[in-house]
Amino acid sequence: AEIMAEHSSIIGILRVTEAYLYGLGREQDPVKAYAWSLLSDYTKQKIIEIDNNLAWDYYQLSPVWEYNKQIQTRLEQILTPEQKQAAQNELAELKTKIIDWNYNRWKRQIDDFHPKP
Repeated sequence: AEIMAEHSSIIGILRVTEAYLYGLGREQDPVKAYAWSLLSDYTKQKIIEIDNNLAWDYYQLSPVWEYNKQIQTRLEQILTPEQKQAAQNELAELKTKIIDWNYNRWKRQIDDFHPKP
């Protein structure tokens, strides 16, 4: 999911947000979860700016962003101002880690393979 997120996948970003929020496959960290959820908002702005839905139909994006907003609201209620600032700092770094803002372009370059179940 993190590799997908680095190539501007909305679902990848959401999955990394959830991983930090719930401690799935990594240490639970609400500050990082909040930073990743803010990255989703930033990605939404980029989608509008470059007029590219990044492999998602518009009707599929709305529920993802609504779910992300619910996560943000919950985190905003529990985080201190210092933690929110730390998340903003983390967000600034995350923005620099996006390799490509065109998810479709990256997706076309990878081989289609399926892992063993």
